[in-house]
Amino acid sequence: MTTFCGALPLDNSWKDDWVSFYAQNRIEPQVRMSEEEHGNYQVRDLWTQLEKRLPEFFQGVEIVPALLHGDLWCGNKAELANEPVIFDPGSFFGHSEFDFGIMHMFGGFSQEFYDGYYSVRPKQEICVLHCLTMPFFFLCCLRLYGANHQ
Repeated sequence: MTTFCGALPLDNSWKDDWVSFYAQNRIEPQVRMSEEEHGNYQVRDLWTQLEKRLPEFFQGVEIVPALLHGDLWCGNKAELANEPVIFDPGSFFGHSEFDFGIMHMFGGFSQEFYDGYYSVRPKQEICVLHCLTMPFFFLCCLRLYGANHQ
């Protein structure tokens, strides 16, 4: 099933592991479209370097699949009658901390939020996971809003 990050369609076809899904279904299509739409070939060079090392970054990391929002940034959350409301999802099953990349990029989530999350799902040792999901969101911003987001 196709979902969207903003107006960008996302392929959610099944892969046998998270690294393959992230590389083939999230990053690679955004890199390809960035080249086609903006003539940005530097992105390909950077992605080629990262892609080689991606399996090593996830080595030993417990991958817990979760149903994700997929675009959970401060602009897609609100509060109504003191209850949290989230909207505009690009949902898919993926690494349980995938959304943390965009959450860290744009901020707007309290320590109380993270404490609540980690009270249910223990914090993993490697914080690089959040940084590894940021390229996807940077590429989406580049495609949606132009070169100011490179």
